[in-house]
Amino acid sequence: MPIVKSEKDPTAVVPATANFDGKVQGINDLQREYQTAFGPGNYRPYIPSPTGLPASMVGAGLLIGIISLAGLWLTRPRPVCRPTRGSGGPRC
Repeated sequence: MPIVKSEKDPTAVVPATANFDGKVQGINDLQREYQTAFGPGNYRPYIPSPTGLPASMVGAGLLIGIISLAGLWLTRPRPVCRPTRGSGGPRC
C-alpha cells in the first residue's frame, strides 16, 4: 500500500490508494461533502479507538502473568515436617 503525506499535517504519513499525488480527505471533509449531496445527517463512519485492542492484549498478558505467578507460588517446594521426640507435635 503506497504512502501519501497528509495535506493538513505534512509530517503525518497516511495510507492511501495507489497514487502518491492523491488527496487524502478527512472525516470532516467527507461529512461536509455527503451533507451537501444527500442532505443533513451524520455520515461519519464508525472508527473504533485504535488503543482498544493493544490495551486488551496488555490486560490479557498481565492476567496470564498473574495466573502463572500464582501457579508458581502454589507449587513451590515446602519443608517437610518431621515430628520430634518429646515436643508434643510436628515441628517444621
